[in-house]
Amino acid sequence: MKSKLLKKFITLTIIGATLLTTLPIGASAEWRSNNVGWSYSQGTSYSIGWKLIDNSWYYFDSNGYMAHNTIVDGYYIESNGTAVATSSVGIPIKVPANWTKLDMKVAGIDLSYNMNNKSAFIYSTKDLPAGCSESIFMSGVKAGLSSKQSDVQVSEKNYNGKKAFCAEYVYTQNSQTLKNYMVFIFNNNKAYVFGISSNLDSFDNNKRELEDLLNLSLAF
Repeated sequence: MKSKLLKKFITLTIIGATLLTTLPIGASAEWRSNNVGWSYSQGTSYSIGWKLIDNSWYYFDSNGYMAHNTIVDGYYIESNGTAVATSSVGIPIKVPANWTKLDMKVAGIDLSYNMNNKSAFIYSTKDLPAGCSESIFMSGVKAGLSSKQSDVQVSEKNYNGKKAFCAEYVYTQNSQTLKNYMVFIFNNNKAYVFGISSNLDSFDNNKRELEDLLNLSLAF
C-alpha cells in the first residue's frame, strides 16, 4: 500500500516521465527470475523504473531487474522489492516499523520518534558555520556537552563506509538516570545528527537499532 509520501512523490516525479523501456520478450505480463534477479514483463517489454504491481510500488533498473535492499529516489526498497516511504531530512532514513513518530516542535529537531515507552530517537540537520571544520565543530560539541555532563566519550566510527563522530554520555532527568548516544555525519557543509535517549536497561539494544539504521541508510 502506498503511503501518502510515496503517492506525492509518484505524482510529482513519475507522472510525465518515461517508465518503461521496450525490450522484446514474450507477450504475457508476469514475474520472471534468473541468476541475476527478478524482472516483470508487460506485453512485449520489461518494466523499467517505477511500476505499480498489485497495489505495491517496485523499482526496476535500466536492465529490467527489480531493486531490493536499497534506497531509490529517497524511498527504501524492501528485500521483497516493495517500496516503503522513508523519513527524509537531507539523508533519507528507514525508520523501523515499531517506532512511533512524534510531533515535537522543538527548535533544532527535524524528526523524532518513540523507540519504546522509555526511549526516543531524534534526527536533525545543522549548517556548519563559515570556515568551521568538522573537527572544530565536534570540539565545540564536546565542550558544550562536557560543561553540563561529566564523562562525555567522543569517538570516531564508520557506518556503511561513512566516517561518523559519536558522543556518548549519562545524565539525570527528573531523578531518572538516562544515557544518550549522538552520531554526527558530515556532508556538503552540513552536520546530520542522529541521537537516542534511553534508560540504561534499554540502551544497548536501542544503540544497536540506531547503528543498524545508519548502516542501512547512509548511501550518499
